[in-house]
Amino acid sequence: MLKLALPMLLVTTVALVLGLPLMALSTSSSDGPEHAAGEIPPRVLAAYRSVDGWCPGLRWQLLAGIGFVESGHGSANGANVAPDGGEVAPPIFGTTLDGSPGVARLPIGPWLGWFGLTGPWQQAVGPMQFLPATFTAWAVDQDGDSGANPHDIDDAAASAANYLCGGRGGTVVDERTALLRYNRDESYASKVLAYADQLEIFPSAGRPTTSAIE
Repeated sequence: MLKLALPMLLVTTVALVLGLPLMALSTSSSDGPEHAAGEIPPRVLAAYRSVDGWCPGLRWQLLAGIGFVESGHGSANGANVAPDGGEVAPPIFGTTLDGSPGVARLPIGPWLGWFGLTGPWQQAVGPMQFLPATFTAWAVDQDGDSGANPHDIDDAAASAANYLCGGRGGTVVDERTALLRYNRDESYASKVLAYADQLEIFPSAGRPTTSAIE
């Protein structure tokens, strides 16, 4: 479990201003990806590969690492990715940010009803685990269906790439630094990087074991 190092009020304020993903604040979905290792589903793999080189320095394997650690490639809590439209169902929601120990306190505010959020507290949403403000700021309608959807693997992967790059005009100079923007936890960054590197070593397998990231 990631523990907050900053006072709760400060973390909450920063999150509200910057819209940081949930993993910068707490843990992601309740069913950890360590229980969801295995081959990357073809539909999900295509979404990751579609954002390869979104900006200079960004490789698709890094997105795959994030997707694995955040939600087991969209499989957390028994979810599946639709092979046609790419939407994850049932929807994946992260920890309730209610101010419990080690968790930020983020009231739902204007996000009530946003892609299924019921409140009274915010949660991260979708296979890449975005907080509402973050997704709204960096959203990409990758599949061109007239609306970016955090539950859609295409949109979620592209929005994550957009966030890591700081936009299409940005660059990823150092992967660890970019990942620490996504989640201010060194162990998280190490797991993502280890998974991504395994995909570089075995590019046709798409299935590094959990031992590779633990």
